[in-house]
Amino acid sequence: MVMEETLTLLQHDAHAHPVIVDDPDQITTSGNSGDTKQSKKNKKKKRKKGGSADNNVAALAPPPPPDKALDYLSEDALDAAKVLLQEEADAIIMEKRNKQISESNYRNDEELQQYLSWENMTSSRSHASSLA
Repeated sequence: MVMEETLTLLQHDAHAHPVIVDDPDQITTSGNSGDTKQSKKNKKKKRKKGGSADNNVAALAPPPPPDKALDYLSEDALDAAKVLLQEEADAIIMEKRNKQISESNYRNDEELQQYLSWENMTSSRSHASSLA
């Protein structure tokens, strides 16, 4: 059921947001892009020839509209869902906060916030340095 809903949403997105390609020669009907040495040389030659980027823009034909229409959701239902998601996020944050305070020597939210900010910053730096 989830996969069916995902497919429906993807079909609607593909119809609403068609693919735009810079070079009409990039549009292929097969799954093989043909990246052989010869085709790479041809691509380089085409790039060297230049030309305006606006003149080389082609749009793929958009897919046909999906058979199944999306269910209508009222603004009230969307607002209620937003409130429920925010309440769930707040409950999770509060649970994590209480756990951290009970397991540590932090007595107030300011000390905990400083600690968590520091941990977040060091984690981001270590992740960024591993990417470099």
